[in-house]
Parts: sequence; structure tokens; C-alpha cells
Amino acid sequence: MKREGFMSGAGKAASRQTISRDELCTLINDELAQYEVCGSCRLTTVQELLLVNEGGSNWEPCGLQGRNRGSPAFLPVFAGVIQSFRARYNVR
Repeated sequence: MKREGFMSGAGKAASRQTISRDELCTLINDELAQYEVCGSCRLTTVQELLLVNEGGSNWEPCGLQGRNRGSPAFLPVFAGVIQSFRARYNVR
């Protein structure tokens, strides 16, 4: 069953797990696939930041592909998924 919207508050963790960029993209894409509005959209890569951001994350998404990536319904879901994963993971 596909999810219809993003549930806020998910992904709050005491510390971040460090994983590879490829692992992170796979996890994010698996999550995006759960939402009907995301269609075939997928994240192709993330960029490691030189310094952690104000939230403590050391990466940002880049390389998004798919038909729905610019739709008004997709963007809030994508932002919520990214926010959740930024709270839980850093990349090495």
C-alpha cells in the first residue's frame, strides 16, 4: 500500500549513523517509493558537505530524476523525507 503523505516527526534520533552515499541514496529511494505522489522519482546522489550544517548533517541531496520531481505535491513529501534522513544519517 502506497503512502499518501509524509508523517512529520519521523526520524528523530539521538545520534546519526554514518553510511556511504550509495547506501543513503538506496534508503531514501526505498522511502520515496512508498509514496504514490513520488512516482518514479529517485535521488541519484548526495553531496558531502565540507562542514556540517546548523542541523548537524554533513550532506545535501543532488541529482534528482523522475517525472514528478517538480510537482507541487511531490516537493513537500521529498522535503519531509530528506529532513527525516538528515536527522538520522551522515555520509562518509
